[in-house]
Amino acid sequence: FDGLLPFSEGLARAYDADKKKYGYVKRVNNTLKWAIPAMFKEARNFKEGFAAVSIDGTKYGYIDKSGKVIIGMSYTIGKTANLLDFVEGYAVVGVEVEGKQKFAYLGQNGKKLGNQAFDFALPLRDGLGLVAIQNEEDAKGNFYRFGVYSKDSLKLTLPVQYYLVSDFMYSGEGGFSEGLCATNLGYISSTGEVMIDMGGHHLDLFWPTEQDPESVRYVLR
Repeated sequence: FDGLLPFSEGLARAYDADKKKYGYVKRVNNTLKWAIPAMFKEARNFKEGFAAVSIDGTKYGYIDKSGKVIIGMSYTIGKTANLLDFVEGYAVVGVEVEGKQKFAYLGQNGKKLGNQAFDFALPLRDGLGLVAIQNEEDAKGNFYRFGVYSKDSLKLTLPVQYYLVSDFMYSGEGGFSEGLCATNLGYISSTGEVMIDMGGHHLDLFWPTEQDPESVRYVLR
C-alpha cells in the first residue's frame, strides 16, 4: 500500500499510487487485505456504517461496508472537515439551490431532513443542529448568524440570532454539548436561555485574512 490511514469501524482507507485512487482494507490475522478495491478519487472514514466517497473528486455519495453505493454521487463538501459524516443518522451535505451552495441534513435512507436548506450547518448533537443564514449585512462582514434546527420538529427551535464563537464553523465541533452551546452572548440552553452570561460583555469574532488564512479568533470586550 502506498498510504494507510487509521481504522474506523473495522476498515481503513488505503491509497494505490498507480491507480491514484483510495479503497479500504481490513485486517486478516496479522496482514492487510483489500476489502473494497481502490476506485475512489476521495474517500472518508466509515461512520455509522457508511462512508462518503467520490469518483471524480467533486460529487460525493455513500457506500456500505461491502462497497455497494447506497446513496448516489450527488452532493458536495463544505469548508468543514467532518461534514458528510453521519452523526445521529444524518450527514450535513452540500446542495445547490437556485445556483447557490447551500447545506442540508441527509438521512441514511437518502432523504433530506425536512425541506429547508441553510447557508451553513453543523452536525446534529442531541437532535439539534446549529444552522446559519447569512443576510446582506452579514455578508459584508463575512460572518453568520446561527439558530437551532430540531430533528424532531423539523423547525427552528431558536431563531437565527446568535454569533457562533471560536473556530467551530471550520472544525465542525460546534453545537450543543452537555446541554449548552457557546455563542456571542455566552452559553445558551437548547431553549435559548442564557445559562452562563458574559457579564454584559460580548465576544468579537476575527475571521481569516489573506495574511493569516487559518485564524479564527474571538476576544472579550
